[in-house]
Amino acid sequence: MRSVKELIQGQVDYTILQVVLDVLHQQHQLTSQEWDDATRKLKERYNPPTRMLEDYHE
Repeated sequence: MRSVKELIQGQVDYTILQVVLDVLHQQHQLTSQEWDDATRKLKERYNPPTRMLEDYHE
């Protein structure tokens, strides 16, 4: 089980990287497929606590 500090740090890292991915996608520097793949890997890597609040359409 991760500590609270690790959970918070993971959430911060995830959020920053997700914003970067979103900006790159909006600027057409990432294709939708690249964005999807990177986002999926990011979620797997950080497993952010807020993930349960996101709509995955899965």
